[in-house]
Amino acid sequence: MKPKKIAIACQGGGIHAAFTCGVLTKILETQKAWADTQDPKQFDIIGISGTSAGALCALMVWYGLAPKAGAPGSIGEAVERINYLWDTFAAQTPVEVQHNALSVLLLKAQEKGLALPEHNPYGLTGLAADSALLLLGLLGARGDYLDFNDLLNDCCPEFKRIDWSKVDVRCLVGAIEVLSGNHEVFDTELRGAGTSAVEPGWRQRRPFSLDGVMASGTLPHVLRAQHVANLHFPYEKDAKGNPKARDGLYWDGLYSQNPPVREFLTEPGKAGKPEEIWVIRINPQERATEPRETEEIRDRENEVAGNVSLNQELDFIRTVNNWAKKYPGTPFANDHQPVTVRTLKMRHSTAQKLRSSSKFDRSPSYIDDLRREGSEMAEKWLEKWPSAVGEYPQDASYL
Repeated sequence: MKPKKIAIACQGGGIHAAFTCGVLTKILETQKAWADTQDPKQFDIIGISGTSAGALCALMVWYGLAPKAGAPGSIGEAVERINYLWDTFAAQTPVEVQHNALSVLLLKAQEKGLALPEHNPYGLTGLAADSALLLLGLLGARGDYLDFNDLLNDCCPEFKRIDWSKVDVRCLVGAIEVLSGNHEVFDTELRGAGTSAVEPGWRQRRPFSLDGVMASGTLPHVLRAQHVANLHFPYEKDAKGNPKARDGLYWDGLYSQNPPVREFLTEPGKAGKPEEIWVIRINPQERATEPRETEEIRDRENEVAGNVSLNQELDFIRTVNNWAKKYPGTPFANDHQPVTVRTLKMRHSTAQKLRSSSKFDRSPSYIDDLRREGSEMAEKWLEKWPSAVGEYPQDASYL
């Protein structure tokens, strides 16, 4: 029996995505163990996508699996890279630990009603934040703690030496382009082809890059828009009607696709379409009680926004599945084989404790707790897969 083709989609959620690290670690370790023992439940990961912190997780797994610098990638390297990312991103030095503790304390106080100045990355508060980061660096904070660019270059040291012609696992990360309002996906399939797909409409695919991954995690109230140089947009022309190039300006993919899914099916990669899509859900679909405090309301708004686009894409997959079953033997059914969508999520008790402040808590103990839970939940899930685990949408529910 051939291994089942799997694509994994990783939601964003700040530090909460450390749970995803644990899930992916266990999935990768299980994939290798089952392949080594010829277990009948074997599977191959043919694609991985992510948004925001989920994009960081997706990048690390993909980078570890990718051939580069004359050497093949491996599952072991993918496991090492994703865990190295979260170990490195955590507060380590004394000044980082103190900065993280103070930041979380202030955010928790804000949740209880403390009025803090609104942060504008382009205004005075942004200048103050830049000065504070410079001071933290002088006091001993690492570049990997302060700057995404430093972090990704450290975690992907051989990115420029990837052998794109031999890459067979696809990676997608989502972001929103601020000026056009485009929902955009940075796609390794295009990087390998060396082209940028510019088509009519408000969805665009771009060649994959580390800038694209950073774009996916650019929170607009925290960071200035991420620039990606020399891009074309379908409705932007110069005075002569020719395509006009400009820098793309990007915000967090929460506002577009959280995470990208549809491209796995509409634009299949080298390995074809996945038979199953596993969604690692960080934003709880439901809440047990009505939000009443201002920060609770904002937090719930963020969770709902993070699920809307995902649910729309997954609901459409269900619709196409139903059409294919309804009209068997037709060209449509032959081109649209049903795709099973499944959900992996954290414990209900953990999900109900998530807060805005905890999205920014970079303490090693909190990150380790989430990773451990991710590994435990994935291990239990994989023991039951495929016959005794649910399918979307029922398995996305806690109630």
